[in-house]
Amino acid sequence: MNGPGHSNKAHIHSGSFLSGAYYVQVPENSGNIEIYDPVIARVASPYPVRTESISNANHIAHQCAAGDLVIFPGWLQHGVQMNESDADRISISFNMVHRPKTHQSTE
Repeated sequence: MNGPGHSNKAHIHSGSFLSGAYYVQVPENSGNIEIYDPVIARVASPYPVRTESISNANHIAHQCAAGDLVIFPGWLQHGVQMNESDADRISISFNMVHRPKTHQSTE
């Protein structure tokens, strides 16, 4: 839950195969999720960008709505913008971890 004025700095979920969030309550102006480009070379390109678009931006901001489910690789850097509304933004975050199947002996 992020109340008014709260945000989440850019971070990763180390050790997670997938991470995500289910959005329960998303008031208007309560902050978008931001996903950052993991390819540093693209961000540091010597070629000038005339018009920023989803194909050349170093990050994108996605406006979620109640009922949305966002899933992404756990290693992908992401954050949430400041909640500029007067209400709480409520989401349920989670991580999925891959664990190899263990075989039990029948002896």
